[in-house]
Amino acid sequence: MRLELLDDFLSNHGFQGVKRILGVFVELCMVGFFSFMAYYAFRLISSYIQKGTTSSTSSVPAWVLILGMAIGFILIIIFSIRNIARYLQDAQNPHS
Repeated sequence: MRLELLDDFLSNHGFQGVKRILGVFVELCMVGFFSFMAYYAFRLISSYIQKGTTSSTSSVPAWVLILGMAIGFILIIIFSIRNIARYLQDAQNPHS
């Protein structure tokens, strides 16, 4: 979720550098948070696999349900790192 109002204000008033710094900061926060979440999701998956835990309403292994979340966290991390690279590339080539 982005703060479009702040982005628009910074763009309209010529603060592109501040906008890039803010963008990198937000993406770094996302990488940190989702790395933390992915780590604990994979720990939970490992625990479920070792214990052989299944869901209470069906015989589906419980780790399968958490795996989708963990994959989503990893995808968010990848896209955030891509966004950081784009912000840094834009900082080196401000007129392109």
